[in-house]
Amino acid sequence: MKKGDILIIALLCVVCVAWFCLGLSGGGATTAEIWHNGEKLVEIELDSVKEAYTYDVGGCKLLIKNGCISFSYADCPDGLCVKGGKLCNAGDTMACVPNRVVVTVTTSKSASYDAVTY
Repeated sequence: MKKGDILIIALLCVVCVAWFCLGLSGGGATTAEIWHNGEKLVEIELDSVKEAYTYDVGGCKLLIKNGCISFSYADCPDGLCVKGGKLCNAGDTMACVPNRVVVTVTTSKSASYDAVTY
């Protein structure tokens, strides 16, 4: 191998690593879609929210804070949606079935995968 061969291999490695890293970066703004009775009520861009605030819908209170959204209160009997935690990443979904409220986090960047497993 000559110096030129090593230089070409090193350059190809750098390009491949950069391409891989750029492909994995999330990019795009995360948006929370809030649905009630099968109708989309509002889209909230989570990254643009500077101060915490609540959004009331169908007997539930949603807390938007630090780029995440969560159910902070629900008048349903079991309260599973309140115990569900925060939704921060694209693809996260949570519902309060008795109150018919669904929250889904999406992103503006199209993903190259069609399913996510945990």
